[in-house]
Amino acid sequence: MIIAVDGVTGSGKSTVSKIVAEKINFCYLYSGGIYRAIALKFASLNFKAANLKNIKKTLECTKIRLKLKDGKQETYLDGKKLDLSIYTPEISTLASVISEFKIVHEFVHDIERKYAKNKNIDINIGKLKTSK
Repeated sequence: MIIAVDGVTGSGKSTVSKIVAEKINFCYLYSGGIYRAIALKFASLNFKAANLKNIKKTLECTKIRLKLKDGKQETYLDGKKLDLSIYTPEISTLASVISEFKIVHEFVHDIERKYAKNKNIDINIGKLKTSK
């Protein structure tokens, strides 16, 4: 079973998701960490959002792995465990920008589906919106 929590930024999605997941013994998946990982990669490449071809090429060579350790999600980008550097204003802004692109949205959902396969999982999906 998959439970998805939706809401605007700052509405308490993560807080509610963590509480629900703990109460019903589910894994908690924070998709924002995936978007932030992608944003970090794009930032390192001085990404320009206007070129969809570059987005596709970048995603094709991006490896994101999720690992559950002591009940907490760890996110790995191209083999490197991510830290608090994904929570800077620059990365937050870029994550928001790239999340608007359908190709990025689909990439993230593919990762979520692979992670959630055969698991009970509570996914904090952030804002649902029409993607470009």
